[in-house]
Amino acid sequence: LSVLPLAHTYECSIGMIYPFSMGARVVYLDRPPTASVLMPTLAEVRPSVMLIVPLIIEKIYRHQILAKFTSSGFWRALYKIDFMRRYLHRVAGKKLMKVFGGRLRFLGIGGAKLDGGAEKFLLEARFPYAIGYGLTETAPLLAGAAPSQVRLGSTGPAAPGVELRLENVNPETRQGEIVAKTPSAMIGYYKNPDATKEVFTEDGW
Repeated sequence: LSVLPLAHTYECSIGMIYPFSMGARVVYLDRPPTASVLMPTLAEVRPSVMLIVPLIIEKIYRHQILAKFTSSGFWRALYKIDFMRRYLHRVAGKKLMKVFGGRLRFLGIGGAKLDGGAEKFLLEARFPYAIGYGLTETAPLLAGAAPSQVRLGSTGPAAPGVELRLENVNPETRQGEIVAKTPSAMIGYYKNPDATKEVFTEDGW
């Protein structure tokens, strides 16, 4: 089920070109994916694969999951106990799977950073999600993992054919600039050689 704009390379590449190349069927919405449109569509289509942005799952987590488990002192007390929280997340995850139609095997999340609380819910609920990292300029995927390999707070390793490294690393924070080298990278910005030269190194990074 496709719910994101095809003008974005995330949905165009991973949500259209790739599934079409594998012979998959893609269902498109003809209206914006509001709750009133999405809920009956999920029940009818029962998708096996979906790509979304973090905002969608974060809204579900805040308004449905977290709101329920913090609605009273009793629920809040239970939710603070680790093993109870994991159990509650697992129960809620099963219900959420039914909302998605019951057949979902892969929920791809990308386009922005996912809230840590929402991701912890997905992980503890054993929901089949994975987070991807990339850029429009790299068409777009640079890193990601299968749902069986996800780790909290990580997008996973570099995708096949992609080289990644950190430059200008701060010795204290160990943070730096991610640079990539991949055959899927753009040739350059259209009719803008100066901008192209600014983002590429001489050896193609």
